Amino acid sequence: MTCFFYDDTKPDFFISNGVSIIEQARQNAYSAVNIELINCYWQAGEFISSGVSKAYWGDKTVQQQLAECIQNEYPDLKGYNRQ
Repeated sequence: MTCFFYDDTKPDFFISNGVSIIEQARQNAYSAVNIELINCYWQAGEFISSGVSKAYWGDKTVQQQLAECIQNEYPDLKGYNRQ
């Protein structure tokens, strides 16, 4: 049986492991953000769909007024338009 020993005194060992730690943390952060965005879109869609189906709002209200409100409140956000 062959055993491999890592020489943790060499700079290459520290560099590669340090980079791996950073890359894994970044991937975890991206995954967490994506999960929250999906939850946000799901809840927003459910809220809008419920309001339209119960006739609280008409399509024009949802498409125009809500889109304008979101764009005015959060001008830096993209993708929240009447489409």
